[in-house]
Amino acid sequence: MDEGEYWQIRKIDKEHSCTIESFQCRFRQANSSVIGELVSPKLRVNGTALKPKDIMTEMQLHYGLHIQYTKAWRAKDHAESIVFGPAAESFQRIPSYLYMLERTNLGTVTDFELDDDGRFKFCFFSYGACIRGFRSSIRPVIAIDGTHLKGRFRGILFVAACSDGNEQVYPLAFGIGHKENRESWTWFLRRVRKCIDCPTD
Repeated sequence: MDEGEYWQIRKIDKEHSCTIESFQCRFRQANSSVIGELVSPKLRVNGTALKPKDIMTEMQLHYGLHIQYTKAWRAKDHAESIVFGPAAESFQRIPSYLYMLERTNLGTVTDFELDDDGRFKFCFFSYGACIRGFRSSIRPVIAIDGTHLKGRFRGILFVAACSDGNEQVYPLAFGIGHKENRESWTWFLRRVRKCIDCPTD
């Protein structure tokens, strides 16, 4: 180099000792990963879903950070990934979860199906206690409905329910499908019919 004063970095310590509280209002560019790590303990303790607006409010009140809704949404996804694990990996655990349902709940009926590419398509489960209660004490009238699931992978939640003697909702069976169409409804209802021993004719 030409003549003049200059300096050179010889060593760097990657361990950061500053806390988020020390930045307060000056730390305006907190990314979604940092925010997700900050709110993940609350999700772990409460076990309830975080809402982006709640994250926005907490960041403003506790850290003086004004973040956009989209960043709060990404922070929510990151926090859920920290606490519950990556959403994509959870699909791989569905078969083992259904297996344990059958092992620990006598009479439980489950089913699981993949598409031609080996990806999730349908799953079904009905608890043994619900099946026995329906057969012994519930009026044989079943209501069915479906609702769209929110999140990265979407899908449809199918529900079969009844009304008990106190006019309260009595859950009978649940199913999840990749989309709502004739094929998915047929798949779900055939398994409902099977678990309650309804005649096929």
